[in-house]
Amino acid sequence: EKIIKDISRNSTQRDGMDISIVKINTKDNSVEWAGAKNPLWIIKKDKKLIDIILGDKQSVCYNEELKPYTNHRLKLKSEDLIYLFTDGYCDQFGGEKNKKFGRKRFKEALLNYRDKAMVEQKSHLVYEYINWKNKLEQIDDLCIVGIRF
Repeated sequence: EKIIKDISRNSTQRDGMDISIVKINTKDNSVEWAGAKNPLWIIKKDKKLIDIILGDKQSVCYNEELKPYTNHRLKLKSEDLIYLFTDGYCDQFGGEKNKKFGRKRFKEALLNYRDKAMVEQKSHLVYEYINWKNKLEQIDDLCIVGIRF
């Protein structure tokens, strides 16, 4: 926290960064996670919905009154999934009406592919993204990290 405050105080840049950071203990399937504006999505093996843990509503670096980030501790079971991602996938314009892909459509895609191997999920998400944006330019960075326990 002190390092982040020092960077913010000494920076002339007035732009922040939205991130997630996760620490996974593979011995007991425990997860520690914190997010700066970005959420953590969880799909439990026995559920057909996505649990969402929201990140704190402040970016890293620039913030007038920097507060400590919330550290979430979770215990997951075998075959549970977590996803961390940037907003680039959901914010991409495309489709027939040149609208954003959106979080609703992204959730549906993850739920549809949840039983597939992670490499297959990646292939499906890349295929959907390319078809969605069609010939439009990519507007933002894309990063999706999916982890199956």
